[in-house]
Amino acid sequence: MAQAEDLSPLAGAVRDFDPNRFQTALFAPAEQRENLMALYAFNVEIARIAETVSEALIGEMRLQWWHDLCEGAFSGAVIARGHPVGEAMERLIAGGRLDRPTLSAAIAARRLDLAAEPFATPADLRGYAEDTAGGLSRMAAALLGADPSTIAAAGHVGTAWGLLGVVRTLCPMAAQGRLYLPSQLADERGVTREDLSAPPVTEAAKALCLDLVGEVEDLLAEARALRRRIDRRHLSPFLLAPLARPYLALLRQSGGDPADPGLWTIVRRPFSLFWTGIRGRI
Repeated sequence: MAQAEDLSPLAGAVRDFDPNRFQTALFAPAEQRENLMALYAFNVEIARIAETVSEALIGEMRLQWWHDLCEGAFSGAVIARGHPVGEAMERLIAGGRLDRPTLSAAIAARRLDLAAEPFATPADLRGYAEDTAGGLSRMAAALLGADPSTIAAAGHVGTAWGLLGVVRTLCPMAAQGRLYLPSQLADERGVTREDLSAPPVTEAAKALCLDLVGEVEDLLAEARALRRRIDRRHLSPFLLAPLARPYLALLRQSGGDPADPGLWTIVRRPFSLFWTGIRGRI
């Protein structure tokens, strides 16, 4: 595993804003590590737009810039002069390292972060997670040279991680006026934004969160069914699975309480990543 010393600017950004993926990237082959850092730094850029702009229109403009940059790069255009992350993405695209539809979907899905409306159905929330975190893991596996089955399995792990992230941030998002639960389910269960904006969380909201926890667990099981053993060269994006398990266990123990402070104090355990790497299984 690489040491987190003498980091490139891209790796430093990932360490600061996406420490979990930073940890997993350190387990990638040395010659591919910086490519993963570039991809993850790009994700940091587009994922943070909604929380760093004062109005949705500015966010739309920034996402459009990334869309135009990536689309241009597939045609050989160069837009990102002087932007380290943009330049790195242009190199990856020019080298045929990234899938155009997956990358386009990842950018488009971030427009939903700027919307005031919640997701309408569970399928909409699942699609968002598949296009964002799931697509990111699929692209990471492809960068590492994985075969289609392994790429699909990595996508399941990434989607699971994305849905887990939704559960973990339900309360702070509700306090900011956003309800990330599908409105169809929330209406059926009688769950409102106020039920999540401050503890204690209602039992109905906890039950709904447990449903999402079950979906995360199912996705991890699907990934294992696709790929029981994983080549260590392709393992990095799968290491989100052992990182997810302590959060899932805590949510089960708390009855699905997304306000449990333990969700923000769990210590990431490098040993669990080492053990997964040794076994080559998730």
